[in-house]
Amino acid sequence: MITDVLKNHVLFTGAMCCFIIISGCATVIGMKNLEIFDQTAKAYKHALSKSDYEAAIRFTASTGDKAAPPVDPEMATRYKVVSYEVKKIVVSDDKQDIYQDVELTYYRVQSMIQDMVRDRQHWHYDPELKKWILKTGLPEFK
Repeated sequence: MITDVLKNHVLFTGAMCCFIIISGCATVIGMKNLEIFDQTAKAYKHALSKSDYEAAIRFTASTGDKAAPPVDPEMATRYKVVSYEVKKIVVSDDKQDIYQDVELTYYRVQSMIQDMVRDRQHWHYDPELKKWILKTGLPEFK
């Protein structure tokens, strides 16, 4: 009887240890994904801030065989980003999707008229490629 209780206790303790280890690994992986996102988001912001739309569009391509959609070559000569301010970030429970609202202030080069656009971004982490993919494309300047 005592042996059965002790055996059940050992099994329960072992199961709890395994659960803690597995959930700890998931947390570490999730945190690593968020670190990668931070680097990716900074690089994307830098590309937009420099009006390098060719570099920015590459964040939307998920694989080497699926090329990024073409960018209007005139875009860099028409729009210049003045500021890029993240207003809201929502991270999914599994840390595989991030929804980010960004306020972009920009001006039209020809008219020097300043405007603002709210860019609602959906980023998805691709575990095979080990990188974040922008699912919503570039901001739509008016």
